[in-house]
Amino acid sequence: MALVGGVDRFEIRPAEVARRMRELKPDPLNAQLSEPLGFWMYFVGVLEPADLSPNEMRINREDRPWIELIGPMQHAGQQKPSLWTGRRLQGWLHELKQRTAARMTGLETVEARGCDAGEMLFEYSLSLWERNESKAAQAQARLRSMLPEQTFGALFPEAPTKSAR
Repeated sequence: MALVGGVDRFEIRPAEVARRMRELKPDPLNAQLSEPLGFWMYFVGVLEPADLSPNEMRINREDRPWIELIGPMQHAGQQKPSLWTGRRLQGWLHELKQRTAARMTGLETVEARGCDAGEMLFEYSLSLWERNESKAAQAQARLRSMLPEQTFGALFPEAPTKSAR
């Protein structure tokens, strides 16, 4: 996960994202990033301080790396209910998307579809982790209908293509 922040107001510029994506060197380990839709699958929203509750307001900085310090303590057996993983993380990300929806209005259909596909990819991953093969298969089928064949094939190289089915 990447959390990117800054002091200035953030503006979503899909054309700039597309231009920068075309400049990337091909990465065989992240072949889905060969087109802008792949980027939008990992985009959740534009967060502002007003979107956060007081317990979410800590700023992670070089001199105060609370994510790096608290995360390992939680994974070492302390505070298990507060781990920010799995379904809990999925719920927070979905809530974040809802809280910031008004700032996402500049996205065209393609970018919005990419964001939705990202949520479905997370569902697929969690279903696999939970060993719920039926739910994972449903999520994968939804992803096939949401993504171009090239992007789907990059994510699922072992899956048969539409033309082979």
